[in-house]
Amino acid sequence: DRRHAALVDIAVSANMIADHKMQAYFDAVHEVLEVNSAPTPPPEWQPFHTADSCSCCSAKFTWHCTTQQATTVYREKHNCRQCGLLVCDPCSKHSKVLPRLGLLQPCRVCDRCFYEGTKMPPKDDAAVA
Repeated sequence: DRRHAALVDIAVSANMIADHKMQAYFDAVHEVLEVNSAPTPPPEWQPFHTADSCSCCSAKFTWHCTTQQATTVYREKHNCRQCGLLVCDPCSKHSKVLPRLGLLQPCRVCDRCFYEGTKMPPKDDAAVA
């Protein structure tokens, strides 16, 4: 929950960096603050146990793997940060910034969300014939 008391009560100060000398620490706290103040709440993530196939391509999650073990199945499932659906690894290779969710660093998104709003070039009918 992004409104959890432990996250809401964090006060960022300049001496955090000097005290800890850790940019990653500062970046993580900054990201929490950005997500907490985002205009749109994050999508609810689809639980891993609810799907056997990818929401983008409809293939089984391990179609491209050499093993079908449970750990492989879980490793190949990813939640899209934009829509929350479960997608396979090949359908979630792209990253993008999601400022309306407070995610200002590129994060994993599914192909559907990555390409949404873009237009595919028109087919050249002469080249097909």
